[in-house]
Amino acid sequence: MTRTRRPAATVLTTGVLTAGVIVLTPLAASAATSGTDIAALATANVGKGAGSCSLANSTPNSLGGAAYGTSCTGNGGNAEYWCADFAKWVWQNSAGGAVTNASTLNAGAVSFYNYGIDNATLHTATTYKPQVGDAVVYDVVVPAGKTHGRSADHVGLVTSVNPDGSIETANGDFGGTSGSGEAYFAETSTVVAATIEPDQIPVGSTPSSVGMTISGYITPAGLAPSAPDGYLPLGEDGGTAGPYATDPYAADPYATDPYATDPYADGEYDGSGGYADVHGNAWLRSAGS
Repeated sequence: MTRTRRPAATVLTTGVLTAGVIVLTPLAASAATSGTDIAALATANVGKGAGSCSLANSTPNSLGGAAYGTSCTGNGGNAEYWCADFAKWVWQNSAGGAVTNASTLNAGAVSFYNYGIDNATLHTATTYKPQVGDAVVYDVVVPAGKTHGRSADHVGLVTSVNPDGSIETANGDFGGTSGSGEAYFAETSTVVAATIEPDQIPVGSTPSSVGMTISGYITPAGLAPSAPDGYLPLGEDGGTAGPYATDPYAADPYATDPYATDPYADGEYDGSGGYADVHGNAWLRSAGS
């Protein structure tokens, strides 16, 4: 799909070692949103239009609103390209609005890319594995000598990571009718679910289901931490101590552990059974793993 470029515009955890198994308990998790909350709100609006201005589906959004922010009025009182309006609305309204600094986002898809830079949650490595709740931004233009983007074509939200490695995304302002201006495109588009196949997930790829090139993934700041592969938070196993799945990153030197971040840049064992994830949370792992 081709369209005019959109304008620019620690949480800590506790761990308990029991018979070689780590039980992880995020502190104050009830007060923070999670990627699952974001996915639930995004998918609840698949098929809906920009709001009351929509010619495709003018029913209220899942929270009863008549628009996603300025989706129906941001273009001089008319409908605007609203993929970023939708993604911002989801982040802001998930689990009480616990995503931090979401107010810095705007109707420009590039604002998500710049949010990732400003909050240190932008992922541009081709090896990055998207997480549920991440934003995925397409066709970002970064001026020479600059770090922040000037424009982008689209932003969607990751709503599921499938067992085969593919991901599901929810895309506001998708599938509209081109050729009659911004307002008409926005009025005829809807929230569309799109699957991205495993080989089309890396940054720099152009998913066939989207038709634009991935510039980066952005994790919302303020998320309640999710347990790394092989671990479950307390209670998700029915309240017992295990058993848990095998952690695929459990052997030294954890060179490809996607949850690693400085000071354990490649996920090395830190000598006390722990390592840090992409959110800066210090997860414990059993000494025998």
